[in-house]
Amino acid sequence: MNLYHLSESELVRFGIFFGTIHETDAFINIITDEFSVRVGMSVAKGRTKDEMQMFKSAKTKEEQKAWLDQYCPDYKQKVCTIEKEMEQELLKFKKSIPGVIKEGSLIIHRALGDGKIIKMENDQSGKAKAILLFGETEKTYTLPDAFREGRLEVKSA
Repeated sequence: MNLYHLSESELVRFGIFFGTIHETDAFINIITDEFSVRVGMSVAKGRTKDEMQMFKSAKTKEEQKAWLDQYCPDYKQKVCTIEKEMEQELLKFKKSIPGVIKEGSLIIHRALGDGKIIKMENDQSGKAKAILLFGETEKTYTLPDAFREGRLEVKSA
């Protein structure tokens, strides 16, 4: 997972879905901001104020990379470690993320009415599928496509 350039498709790969693109974008912003803070704190640890001021005054990516190479030569490893830690946190807590769609979520279909997600899985190609129950009728939908196309929406509490 590339947390510098996190996308909806990467969230889907981890089984994290939201009912709207607005919720998805907000979550992506929260995760990328947290990632940036953790990387910044890791890189800054043990650096002097003067060294940090030198980094802040770097105007180009090349100058920043040169600073990192000199003052924090293991920064790539630090970034990888933080990325792996955050991936594990996302997997561990994904069902408790507010607004995330999961088994048990209540859904509305334009024609079928109220339904409930009874199972979520990946098909053979790796696409996320949700099996919904509308009364006695079971239907399978690809996520998050069914929400983006307007066929499904999350039922408000």
